[in-house]
Amino acid sequence: MYAITNPKCQLCEDIPNPEQVERDESKCQEISVEAIQIFGNLIKSAAFGTAKRPRVLAMLMLKKFAVHYEDPEFLDLEKSLLGQWCLGSLKSSVRELRIAAG
Repeated sequence: MYAITNPKCQLCEDIPNPEQVERDESKCQEISVEAIQIFGNLIKSAAFGTAKRPRVLAMLMLKKFAVHYEDPEFLDLEKSLLGQWCLGSLKSSVRELRIAAG
């Protein structure tokens, strides 16, 4: 079995002084849009819905996306597919998933 870990963000956690790092905001947003689309397709898959550990890890990663991605539509829990998945996960029978969603 693999242990679920909380991966670090290379932009803000692996760098000793992240405030000194210059980011290409347009490139970051472009990558984020693609990553959000991939993430959305992942949570729609039937295999993902039945797997406990990947859902918990995905919820931890969703938190990282929310910190870095500034699109208001993505952050709108009423419209966002990932936001709806997060809210639905609060009712999950999987305790770890409920905790991560909180």
